[in-house]
Amino acid sequence: MEIEYKEVKEKSNQNLKCDYEKGEIRFFDTRVALTNLLPACKKIDEIFGSGAEVIVHCIASEQGRQLFETAKASNPNTNNEDLLKSIVAIQTRGGWGITQLKIINNNPAEIEVIIKNSPIKSLQGSLKHLICSFWAGVLSEYFDQRLNCASHSLDEEGTFNCTITA
Repeated sequence: MEIEYKEVKEKSNQNLKCDYEKGEIRFFDTRVALTNLLPACKKIDEIFGSGAEVIVHCIASEQGRQLFETAKASNPNTNNEDLLKSIVAIQTRGGWGITQLKIINNNPAEIEVIIKNSPIKSLQGSLKHLICSFWAGVLSEYFDQRLNCASHSLDEEGTFNCTITA
C-alpha cells in the first residue's frame, strides 16, 4: 500500500487549524509552534556528540507516537489508514517536504518513507532522526508494535529515504 500527499480542495481542514487572532496553530487539537529544528540539532550535536542522535531519536519518535495517539483521540470514528493519510498531509503542509509512505510488508512491518524536497540536507549527526524517528513513532502506533529506523539515505536532489522495520 502507498500513501502519499495529494492536494485536496477542502472546505476546511479539521486536523489543521490556524487561529491568527489567538496566535495558535493546532494539529489534531494539539497546539504546536513552528520552529526551525535544524540549527537545534546542530547545537545538540556540538554539546552531546554522538549521544545527540539518541536524544533526537527519542524526542522525534515520541512526538510521532503522540501525534498518532492524539489523532485517534480527536477522530474516534476514523480508521487508522485515514488518520495516517491525514498525518502525511499535515507533514507536507507543515513544510517537511512531499511525503510518501510505501508499506512493503505488514507482518513483520516494513515501511519505506520517501520525502521529496526534504528540509534535511545532510545525514550528519542527529538531523537524520528528525524525519525517520518521527515516522517510526507514528508507524509504531499505526501497526501497534515498536518500530525502528533501519536505514537512511539522501540523494543529490534532496530526497530523503528511510526504511522503518519491526
